[in-house]
Amino acid sequence: MVCLLAALMLQGCATPDTSHADEQATAAQRKELNEGYSLLYDAVSGIQNMDKLLYAKVESDRVEKTVTDISDYATKLTRDLERITEEFPAIKIDLKPLPDLEAKKRELQSSANLKDLAPVIGKTGHVFERRLLLSLSGLLDQLKFQAQIMSEEEPDPALKAVLADAESRFAGLYEEVVTVLNEDYFKHNTYSPPENPARDY
Repeated sequence: MVCLLAALMLQGCATPDTSHADEQATAAQRKELNEGYSLLYDAVSGIQNMDKLLYAKVESDRVEKTVTDISDYATKLTRDLERITEEFPAIKIDLKPLPDLEAKKRELQSSANLKDLAPVIGKTGHVFERRLLLSLSGLLDQLKFQAQIMSEEEPDPALKAVLADAESRFAGLYEEVVTVLNEDYFKHNTYSPPENPARDY
């Protein structure tokens, strides 16, 4: 009891100063969001020219339109994120937040996909288009939820609006992809088993 009274007297019975704790929490939140912005930028900047790279391999008009729609929005969001870093110096898009093992796993997965989707030596026809759409559906689904989480966490109203719009756009593109898959590709026997099921790379 004596210690408690002494402590209260030393504090002048005032409310404890939590500003430093708030600053630390804000800094931790911004660091986490910047990791998210960096992952988002890495993903969309990597697919912004997909329509040009895959132009020679896409045979279906619907797939061509879908790929173009995705590339167009990826290009827009890439530029928006670059502009944001100029207007908001606290925003970073060049971080490498992934652990080494996760980064290596993604690199290996990307290499395997590139082997199938390569413009000259990869798969072609319905096999290629179905594999491409399946890959895009997974990516867009992940980006949709990433944008949603970031939008919920982002304290700045302007940035929150950008992320909310990204969530909506990714959701729309995802629906576009799965609609084409369902209507045009799930009825084809387009599965192509790997030569080595255990390790196709």
